[in-house]
Amino acid sequence: MIERLGEWGQRWARSEVSADDLDPGLLMWDIHRRVNTDRLPERRVVVQFDFRAVPKRVRSRATFWLILERQDVDVCLKDPGFETDLVVDADLAALTKAWMGDVRLADVMRSGLVRVEGPSALVRAFPGWLALSGFAGVERPRVGATR
Repeated sequence: MIERLGEWGQRWARSEVSADDLDPGLLMWDIHRRVNTDRLPERRVVVQFDFRAVPKRVRSRATFWLILERQDVDVCLKDPGFETDLVVDADLAALTKAWMGDVRLADVMRSGLVRVEGPSALVRAFPGWLALSGFAGVERPRVGATR
């Protein structure tokens, strides 16, 4: 039932990501729950996320870490003390739009709104690790459709 309400919201209530929708903490919590762990390397990978253009009203941090392992994924608010393998420098709105399925992650990466730095093999693999929001595939009505 809750999932259906979320689908309705994705389809009808939200037409565009606005500044009021942006929260890096909520985004990171959702991302950490939807990692394709079967696509991860055999070893632990630490990814640091640095967010740009965080609205002033947001009290959440601008830097987070994901500790990615096949058996578990953790999100950290403080440096976990492991060597960082990848750094994701992201415009918060751009990554949120990609996460929600409004734009393609490859497109925001190509534009420079989301930059991933680290060893080239990990940079290439990174987009495949993210399963995107559970609502990213919800189709939306054409402009002018009624509820």
